[in-house]
Amino acid sequence: MKFRLQNVLDYRLRLEDQAQQRLAQAKARQQQLHQQLETARRELERLDDERRRREREGLSIADLQLFQRRGERQQALLEQLELQRLQAARQVEERQAELLQARQDREAMDILKTKDQERARQEEQRRETQLLDEVGARGRRST
Repeated sequence: MKFRLQNVLDYRLRLEDQAQQRLAQAKARQQQLHQQLETARRELERLDDERRRREREGLSIADLQLFQRRGERQQALLEQLELQRLQAARQVEERQAELLQARQDREAMDILKTKDQERARQEEQRRETQLLDEVGARGRRST
């Protein structure tokens, strides 16, 4: 006997798969931003190290201003990446919640399917028992 809500279960399975894919994409984006942030931090440290080294060697005002502007741009990039990282983290949380809901919806359908299969099994068993009882009753009458 076919589960009467199989189409709904199949649909819920597709939704769960899609939610898993969206979560994987959100996590990949979060990881990408984390790597970009680390690269930007290292670049800021490198710029700062270079500025200090050049100051020891004698740095002109123009070069100092140049380093300052480069540092400010790098700091702005860091701040922008950090905001994007926070947004990506929120999106991962949202995608996890969506996946959890999709999984719960699918599991509810799995439970209904299991109950439906059990009900069908019991009905089949009841019919077999009834048939055996009828065959037994006929046999007793014919003797």
